Amino acid sequence: MTANLKFLGNKADLFSMSERRNDRRLLCADMVPIEWTGDLGELRNEVALLEDISPLGLCLQTEGALPEGCLVLINLNGTQTRAMVRYCCWREIGYFTGLTFAPGSSWSSERFRPRHLTDPMILSPLRPKFIV
Repeated sequence: MTANLKFLGNKADLFSMSERRNDRRLLCADMVPIEWTGDLGELRNEVALLEDISPLGLCLQTEGALPEGCLVLINLNGTQTRAMVRYCCWREIGYFTGLTFAPGSSWSSERFRPRHLTDPMILSPLRPKFIV
């Protein structure tokens, strides 16, 4: 019976709570160019898929692993934003990389609005109901 089970490595959900953003995340989908310095000092770049975003950080799906602590330059519609890799883990379809915006960097929907942006609180049937 256990021969058919797949045992997966670490998942982002298993990180300690100190690794998680405490601000409200918005789900999104957009392609964003990123740059970072590789282990050998070479400039690396790729186009990543933006998965979620908040004023303090974001999650990207990338083709390759980015080292924890690495500074990443993210091009958000012509605006260069800097963020630090907090975690990077393999999931079934790619690497999911959580980043915290560097000091002096942040996100707002006025400066950059992803092509597809959804607030999960609006969609949730458990959201607070207000009585008028």
